[in-house]
Amino acid sequence: MTTATFHIAALTVCRPSAELLAWAAHARIGENFIFAVGRVEPRADPIWALARSLADARRVTLTRRRRDDGVIEFIAQRIRETARPADAAPVDDDDDAVMRAIKRRLNLRLPMATNAELARECSLKDQSRASYVLRRLIGRGVIQVIEIGPSQRRVVTVVATRQKTVEGSL
Repeated sequence: MTTATFHIAALTVCRPSAELLAWAAHARIGENFIFAVGRVEPRADPIWALARSLADARRVTLTRRRRDDGVIEFIAQRIRETARPADAAPVDDDDDAVMRAIKRRLNLRLPMATNAELARECSLKDQSRASYVLRRLIGRGVIQVIEIGPSQRRVVTVVATRQKTVEGSL
């Protein structure tokens, strides 16, 4: 009986996730980072999840380029400025008041306020204004919000410092 031995090379080779994270922190708009090279999407590699999360946060766009040899380059391209420090982020007084409230909750290790609580705490017109200010801060890349569940408080991350509010029940 004859035994055949086959050597199958990796279908896709990925760079370390830390390199993508470091690049994203300092890249200029339009800069590219090839995070993987191969024939298939590296969906099982941690760098794929990181690249998707950067794309979901609208910090990069993901694209690919096929080389002449048929190998695909998986590319992250910077599409907006890195968020400025949280102290420089506010655009108006409402933004400033909401950011101060978030920082206070971070320092005291408290869960994030509801929109109604935030409106009272920041002297905003109503809870819809609080919701609007939060959406504006999210859109500008100053904060990220994770909705845990219907009876749980959301978790807010300040992008510049990566600090998160603690989880809590309503």
